[in-house]
Amino acid sequence: MNSERGICHLLDRDIITKIEAVLQITDTAFQQITQRRILDAIQFPEIDERYKEVHDAHNGTFEWALEETNESFRQWLETGEGAFHIARKPGSGKSTLMKFLVEQPQVKQSLKSWANTKNKKLVFSKCFLWRHGSTLQKSRKGLVHSLLHGVLQCCPELVSLVFSERWNDIKTFDWRVPSSVSLSEWEIEKAFQFLLDHKHTWSEYRICFFIDGLDEYEDRDEDNLDLVTTLNRWIKTSGNGFKLCVSSREETESVDSTDVASSTYFRENIQDLVWAVVTKAEGVFLWVHLALKLLRDDIIAKASLT
Repeated sequence: MNSERGICHLLDRDIITKIEAVLQITDTAFQQITQRRILDAIQFPEIDERYKEVHDAHNGTFEWALEETNESFRQWLETGEGAFHIARKPGSGKSTLMKFLVEQPQVKQSLKSWANTKNKKLVFSKCFLWRHGSTLQKSRKGLVHSLLHGVLQCCPELVSLVFSERWNDIKTFDWRVPSSVSLSEWEIEKAFQFLLDHKHTWSEYRICFFIDGLDEYEDRDEDNLDLVTTLNRWIKTSGNGFKLCVSSREETESVDSTDVASSTYFRENIQDLVWAVVTKAEGVFLWVHLALKLLRDDIIAKASLT
């Protein structure tokens, strides 16, 4: 009899262990699915459309930005604070440069070094504004959606923190995660502000945003000055835990991409032609692109270049 009780006891412990394991897996799956549902609710169809449409940089075009000779940007990445402003003429390749920087492992590694100096985790997100796109591609609403989505995609463990009320509501569904979650604009804005204001954020993380096209910003409730004020407030409330790299059409120059970028955009053996185009381009990539297209079409048509 005692032997049978011992076997039953062992079986009971084994069953309990298995049940606990199943429940743990189920809880993990629940968290991951819920995180995904909330991320989907923040996302909008054209969230990365502008970023994807920006042309990739030609080989050798923007490597100078990360070379040791360009100390200002490299130092900002690794030890700098506040905002780094890239400002050039329309068509001079600002968006292409921003895309290049976002995709460079060296940039992320330098930012991780910046975060690690305080033993914190790097949180990186981006937004490419576009005047000719949808309302969400050029407004504060779209900016918040894009940046928050990038943050939570990078650190999904923050979803339950910034959307705590919605998270707790979903947990009451008895293990049934809804097939979709609908979030109001108020909830998304509140979550984003909570992220930037909560002391847990700055005690555990350092955040860097890359925002392309500040001059593309068009919001019926805010103008560009309001946006700049908002960005400055984000910086001030972070306690040196937040910085951003922005680009816009301005006269003030932070990164000089004119001569180097234009001359490496196309390298051919006809040096006289190359320098003639570079000189006339004055740093405007769009002008170079159109000029080369006309030259190419003329060559194909066997027309004279003189």
